[in-house]
Amino acid sequence: MVTKNFKEIHNNTQLEALKNEVKGNLFEFLVARQIAIVSKVESLFLKNVDSELLTMMREYESWLRQYDRNLLAKLPLLAIEMAKDLSSNIEGEIKNVTVVGKRHDHIIKERLHEADIVVQVQDIKSGDLKIVPISLKLVKSGANITTKSAGAKSIFEKYFRSYDSIGFVQNTLNEFIDKEFDRFASSLYNRHGLEYSGRFDSLWTKTQLPGELKDADRDDLYILYRHLIKHYHEIFTKLLSQDKAKFIESLLPLMGLGNKDVVQGICFYKHKSYDLDYCHVVNYTEVEEIRIHDLNPEISSFNISIGGDNLQVRVKPMNKFTAPSYKINCSMKFKRKD
Repeated sequence: MVTKNFKEIHNNTQLEALKNEVKGNLFEFLVARQIAIVSKVESLFLKNVDSELLTMMREYESWLRQYDRNLLAKLPLLAIEMAKDLSSNIEGEIKNVTVVGKRHDHIIKERLHEADIVVQVQDIKSGDLKIVPISLKLVKSGANITTKSAGAKSIFEKYFRSYDSIGFVQNTLNEFIDKEFDRFASSLYNRHGLEYSGRFDSLWTKTQLPGELKDADRDDLYILYRHLIKHYHEIFTKLLSQDKAKFIESLLPLMGLGNKDVVQGICFYKHKSYDLDYCHVVNYTEVEEIRIHDLNPEISSFNISIGGDNLQVRVKPMNKFTAPSYKINCSMKFKRKD
């Protein structure tokens, strides 16, 4: 429950973190209710809402009324526009709407992947019923949306396991990562007159934080990142050329979608005012266009265009640069569709 935590606000950072949590959860509920209103099933929606969830929503509203009345006033307006766009992108007659974001049933949540709400839809011609999972995001305009932070040494085995011999690809890549790391570490030790033993040991007494490296040491770190991203770019390109359909299916979790059946609604609002900028509905069930852009040798990322949107794949360090551990940060930039 929120009551205890919401009484313990000690600084502005904590206030903003709590505000983000509140607005996201309340937005999910408001969108679900608005879809139910548009679909003329609001009474059924409210009948099935868990009493604990309703209590939580009331607490969220009360908290926002105290800390940000403008946001409280704007959230329903944003939800109306998001629900309108989502409803128009779902084929069939919506028969029921359920909020699942706060469910404690882990089996159901796992089956629904990252869905925040689900709608029950009836096919107009056949009369068959199906479940459409919906994922929601409420973000500031112009922001890239981080969708996944994957382990550099496990990303292909975890997300591209449908490919034959992907284990060999991952293992070969991991050997390359270790060699490049060894080359980087050896260069730093030699520059500072230290004897390199094959790892960062007690002889290295300088910083271990990537952001604190300077001059030639920092240049070496950036060179390492660029060497690594070049290898990832080559592997991604090869996998796409081998099987486009399999590649897209493997890519979806990195884009924040557990499977192609999930419909994602993103509502972009203007900073500070919380006025609506635009809504964007993502559905990759029938993707025609996908392209991996050429690699810029001066940066440690590359872009993949899919269905008009853009996925950025970037090599980033863990907390310290003194171990060969890296993450592949994935973020989406959505094309505005007027």
